[in-house]
Amino acid sequence: MKNFNRIEPGYFIPTIALERNLSYPNIGNEDCYKIEENSQWFRARNKLLEQAFIGFPFNGDFIDVGAGNGYQLNYFQKGIFNKFRITSAMCEPGADGCINAASRGVENIYCCLFEEFPVKEFNIGAIGLFDVIEHIEDDINFLKDIAKRVPNGTKIFITVPALKSLWSSEDEHAGHFRRYNRNDIKRILAKTNLKLIHSRYFFSYYVVFVWLLRVLPEKLGKKYTNEILAIKEEKYHNRSNKLNGILDLFYWIEMLLFKIGIKPVFGTSRLIVFST
Repeated sequence: MKNFNRIEPGYFIPTIALERNLSYPNIGNEDCYKIEENSQWFRARNKLLEQAFIGFPFNGDFIDVGAGNGYQLNYFQKGIFNKFRITSAMCEPGADGCINAASRGVENIYCCLFEEFPVKEFNIGAIGLFDVIEHIEDDINFLKDIAKRVPNGTKIFITVPALKSLWSSEDEHAGHFRRYNRNDIKRILAKTNLKLIHSRYFFSYYVVFVWLLRVLPEKLGKKYTNEILAIKEEKYHNRSNKLNGILDLFYWIEMLLFKIGIKPVFGTSRLIVFST
């Protein structure tokens, strides 16, 4: 493939890589890799996204941009994408994330920025940006650039952290520039040509956990080092099976309510679906 070298089957890197100025911890992918498999949060997000693909179907290939360790794409490739024969690929600038994805058996791994990604090699029908754009200071121009490079009618599935009232040093440690609310969606719509298809909060049952474990201690004057924040985040995701079971129950209740037309009025995350 022109401008790319194949490291191993299904794993490509650009011949000449662009400079990567990323607002993401150097060991961010490794920290996530430790917790993804046992995290109710990551599992539930995968299930929600799977339902989003069914509810808002697309024609063509799927590209997971900023795919991290390939956790979600691995789930989709072995599940819904395999079932419906959807070709997919991941675009991730972090070499450690790509190596971890390869160890999981993810197919079509491109270790690059999206501006380097070989879009002409694919018939792109959808883009995934799962907890990505909060790491980008100029999210407007980033989304504009994606929209310019993909066909008209491409769906863009986005998840972001929500509720500015939940901002804490965990967000700063993770390299976030913002948590999103309705005004941010209006800002994106006003400054891009994207069309809004769907928007909703999710993880309503996590709001209390985040406020009690992250926000409240800091309001009371507690300060944390980056090392302590990483340990806290690992504990936050690696819970007991009993607690994960309770959280799974809350997830299914949230999904059942949504299916009968009741959207959560708040949540720690937001799902947004745009079309170019």
